[in-house]
Amino acid sequence: MTAQLMRSIGERLRMWKSEVKARPLMLVEWCGAGLGVLGAEVLAQKSAYSAYGWVIWLVSNVLWIVFALKKRAFGLLAMQLVFTFTSLQGAVNWLL
Repeated sequence: MTAQLMRSIGERLRMWKSEVKARPLMLVEWCGAGLGVLGAEVLAQKSAYSAYGWVIWLVSNVLWIVFALKKRAFGLLAMQLVFTFTSLQGAVNWLL
């Protein structure tokens, strides 16, 4: 990697860090989204670890519920409450 590219990456990371400090809810949103995608991928792999996709989804659901409450996004809140219930069902069925 060139020095210019490294500086550019460092600058972007500093900008993102300052944005997160200014808007901490953005971190909740992106972690919820990332964990939702990760949970889907883990489950789709159909491996010995696939059952943990449900647990990952539960964490994602909690983050989305926090986000929805803070943003007063009640449609998103309702959906995530249902998804939390289905994630609990999946975790119980796959892990117990």
